[in-house]
Amino acid sequence: MHGASLREVPDTAWQSLGTKRIFFGHQSVGGNIMEGVREVVRDEPRIGLRVAEGEDSLAGGAVLFAHGRVGRNGDPGLKTDDFARLIEGPLRGKVDVAFHKYCYADLSETTDIPAVFDHYQKTMARLRAEFPGVVFVHVTTPLVRVQSGPRATLKLLLGQSPGRYGGNFARERFNDLMRGAYRGREPLFDLAAIESTRPDGSREAIRSGRRSGYALVPAYTSDN
Repeated sequence: MHGASLREVPDTAWQSLGTKRIFFGHQSVGGNIMEGVREVVRDEPRIGLRVAEGEDSLAGGAVLFAHGRVGRNGDPGLKTDDFARLIEGPLRGKVDVAFHKYCYADLSETTDIPAVFDHYQKTMARLRAEFPGVVFVHVTTPLVRVQSGPRATLKLLLGQSPGRYGGNFARERFNDLMRGAYRGREPLFDLAAIESTRPDGSREAIRSGRRSGYALVPAYTSDN
């Protein structure tokens, strides 16, 4: 959300948000997201959102947006299981909004994408049934910057995929499952779409053979 959009949010909406207890489970990219959240809260005092790290910070009721690590990178199923463990255990009755996300490192060309999504979907359905008063938000998986330049062009001409294309194709397969299941039905934060969209609205599109997808806009990263 850019600055103009933030200014368009009415104070009543921020006031309503300020009454919700939120938990966000993540790993590395989630930490980057929370850096952005802290910057927005600092630059827009009217938001009035208190942010802290660690699920224990919700226990006292003083912090409204808590975040912490779940699982480990490379194991999406463990992240979802760990998130569920927190919601069903230490955070039971202490959250109004909760979500977790996968990292780009969790999904690759060799990942069984349907199996990962099936586990995610079944776990989230169980949590919704157990906690009808909690709003669960779904988040698409982040993308990475792909190889570019003359070598990438040559690979495409030879019918090969440049570096990191395959991983992004896999991530977008998962993201399409997320969009198909939840967009328009349940809250969905399309992180991958944001990452691949430039300020002018154009997309960082990639194509190799019959496969197509999107990538992280190069200007948005210093480490790919």
